[in-house]
Amino acid sequence: MSDKPDRPPERAHDVLLISGPAPDGKGTRVLRQRDGQVELGLLRPVVSGQALTGELVRLTPRSEAPSLFDVHVEATAPIAARPERTEDTPAARSHAGPAKVSNATFRAGWDAIWGARPTSERRLLN
Repeated sequence: MSDKPDRPPERAHDVLLISGPAPDGKGTRVLRQRDGQVELGLLRPVVSGQALTGELVRLTPRSEAPSLFDVHVEATAPIAARPERTEDTPAARSHAGPAKVSNATFRAGWDAIWGARPTSERRLLN
């Protein structure tokens, strides 16, 4: 048994090109070529206490260009943490507006803040 953490298998050809700062200024826009495909992405620093939303990578600079790097994947975020749904997918949102929450805990909190309705009001439809 090995003491090293489980790592995804190394890719034969995984290269990253830095293209500029991210729109929010908290990362870097990158182009990445792997498995014969070119991907556009963001490279962000790891922040303690925040979940990974993609892959944790180690970059090794290439000698032929200062903004070209070999990519070594150190860890991959769990599938549940990855943001894959968009506004275009039907499962992303079933309605407009805030989340519709109505369970026993929510009702108990509502009653604690606003007070329970009298029994006579609960029986009336309108």
